[in-house]
Amino acid sequence: MKKLTIAAKLSAAVVFLWLVSGIASSAIAADAGASAIEKCIGAFESAEPIFADLRDFVGREIEGFDDEEGEYDEQEAKDMIVSLREYAKRLDGLISGTGGQAGDPSSNEGKTLAAVREYLNMLKNISGDMDDLVAYGIDFTEALKPLSEDDSFFDSYGDFADNLYLTTTESLELLRGINPPPYLAISHGDVIARVAEFQDFASDFQWAIYLDDPLRITSCVYRMDRIALMFEKCAENLNSDFLLQLWQAQRRLDGPISTLRDELSAYFALLEPKGRGA
Repeated sequence: MKKLTIAAKLSAAVVFLWLVSGIASSAIAADAGASAIEKCIGAFESAEPIFADLRDFVGREIEGFDDEEGEYDEQEAKDMIVSLREYAKRLDGLISGTGGQAGDPSSNEGKTLAAVREYLNMLKNISGDMDDLVAYGIDFTEALKPLSEDDSFFDSYGDFADNLYLTTTESLELLRGINPPPYLAISHGDVIARVAEFQDFASDFQWAIYLDDPLRITSCVYRMDRIALMFEKCAENLNSDFLLQLWQAQRRLDGPISTLRDELSAYFALLEPKGRGA
């Protein structure tokens, strides 16, 4: 981890050095070059609120995992999706607005443009990754609703057993219809396997109740307890995968992205009098 941090800082320092190295030659740059720098500064400043919002969003999500009393708010999650997709759209517009390559890619303007576009793309990637994560959470929660929100009352154990099989089957079909992000594929597959086992249990429970067989019923109770423990372990693994992605997003925002942002900000501050047409 130490090496990665040092490498990121060195990389950003190199970016800063080659940007500053071109300041002397910028005095004789053509007007088109100055315009390119202005576009870079404008795009960079327009992305500042997005950078701040993404850091706040990731931080709040990480804190939410430590809040045992917190409750899932579906509407809040859907609002997050809207915001994250709007950020990605705005960042796309900012990238396009920089106007492509500014003359020679090896020139100061070309390097500045490349650095700004890299920064904007890194923010866009964070938006996309968080979009995938939140969208999966919404789909996953929706898939478990038939099981988790069924509070019906039944006239007999037979009706209860029949309903249990139906709701389990519905949740299983919904889970199988989800296309999880690659980093959640294994944990998601484990959840599907556990719910499939629960579906088998529900089927056996139907027969046990139908036959009024005490031994079968006792066996089903034991199976249900075992499956519940296994499902709890799957849920813990899924939460760990979620949290890992949030931590990685936070490291990217606080590490390479923040470092490049700071270096660009310092460079643009040096250009401020000329860049603003003062």
